[in-house]
Amino acid sequence: MISGIGKSMALDLCSVTYDDHRYFSFLSQSYGITAYADLGTEHMRWMGDTRTIVGLLQEIFARRSYKIQAAIQVVESNKRKIQLDYRDAYLQEERVPVNESDGNVLDTIPPLNEPVPKDWLVIDDDISFFLASKVPLLARGMLSHPCALPNDGNLDLVLVRGSPSIAKQLEVFTKVETGQHMNNDILEYYKIKAFRLTPILKPGQKAYVAIDGEHAPCKPFQVEVHPRLASVLTINPTFTDTKV
Repeated sequence: MISGIGKSMALDLCSVTYDDHRYFSFLSQSYGITAYADLGTEHMRWMGDTRTIVGLLQEIFARRSYKIQAAIQVVESNKRKIQLDYRDAYLQEERVPVNESDGNVLDTIPPLNEPVPKDWLVIDDDISFFLASKVPLLARGMLSHPCALPNDGNLDLVLVRGSPSIAKQLEVFTKVETGQHMNNDILEYYKIKAFRLTPILKPGQKAYVAIDGEHAPCKPFQVEVHPRLASVLTINPTFTDTKV
């Protein structure tokens, strides 16, 4: 007989708020070519995991870009500091307790119909992709957010602005298996508390918003982290070591 050896690991949850409803997310929020690769290739499910690679290649070779207006509550933008902080946090073996909130959710950012604080980073630009996550691995062999931690109260955000050359974008995705794409000069990596995103569709363009890999409305929404609101049973006190 095998006895259970898992212990409780606190996990941050995210509110994904639209004008008329709220989701709770524990994985990721995506817009741009990464959302297309996930949702726009569902007719290729017979290909297995390969369909997302095909979708990314389609978007990259088409030099596709997506217009957004976004505002981001940034905690840290220096990649080297993010990596060092990750190493320090990973070496801490103490388990962080779950938030004793009785399930109540406290919103700390303005409602969607009100302006964001002036100290938020504003992006009004074309992007290749905008991909936030609470977990380091979004798929097998896709170490997209190598510094993600389960209960640091932050989301990890990666984004690429504009429509860089095909070679530069391919370089990002060929390094994602090891997390070394983080050091690519076209990729921005942030630790953030919240963001607001408004998709601006170009004439004739179809775009997708993916929340935890599922379809969500392609209209303005905002995301906020709620620290340690959930828990899961794990052997280790944090995610796997990504060795970045």
